[in-house]
Amino acid sequence: MRFSSLSYFLLLSLFTPALFLTPSVSAQENKTVPEVEPKNKWENHESITGAYTSKFLKEYQYNVFPFQFNSSDVAYSSEIYTKLGNGSDNGKSVLIHSVHTFGEEMSGKRAQETLDRYSSKYIALSKSLKGEVISNEKESHNGFLSRQLYITYFEDNNKVKSASNKTAIRIHLYATNFAIVEQIVTGSASDMYSYRIDDFFNSIKLHDGITKSNTPIGTGWVSYTS
Repeated sequence: MRFSSLSYFLLLSLFTPALFLTPSVSAQENKTVPEVEPKNKWENHESITGAYTSKFLKEYQYNVFPFQFNSSDVAYSSEIYTKLGNGSDNGKSVLIHSVHTFGEEMSGKRAQETLDRYSSKYIALSKSLKGEVISNEKESHNGFLSRQLYITYFEDNNKVKSASNKTAIRIHLYATNFAIVEQIVTGSASDMYSYRIDDFFNSIKLHDGITKSNTPIGTGWVSYTS
């Protein structure tokens, strides 16, 4: 599985800090120092897919594929991705991937089997990286089945293998009645459980159901070669 080199649409938000001049009690003029907005600020992100709401970085790359499979229902596959490049976050990447099912809602058994299959994918990834699966735990998130995995490994260019240069992948998987959602963070193992990363994982709210559309099926469709 790759966490980079993907094709996305880049959405950028640019901000210019303002300078305010405030007169003081004395005859001198004081200049208020403007607040410097972080290069990449966390904010609530409501997915266009309707599958979840989560905190995410303000600047991100986005890939979304809608599929209207009957006269009213639209299933989505989507990825939202960004890199953290400031201070201790240097080298981290953050990703949320969601995919809707088709047809009737998933049973509890099917949801568990799907999470098991996704977990096996990451365990296979760990083996290919010559890494170690530190944890693989079944959880529940607001009534929905969940799976949490934590994998560590060393990059190929790390000749000296120590705790300070160990890389990690932290994954939370969720199964709603109609979707699978993946939260993934990669980066240095030393701060993979920082407050900021914990807050990202804890912030997600899952929304059940399939998005509805009033557009007649086939409208706006284009030819696509597989």
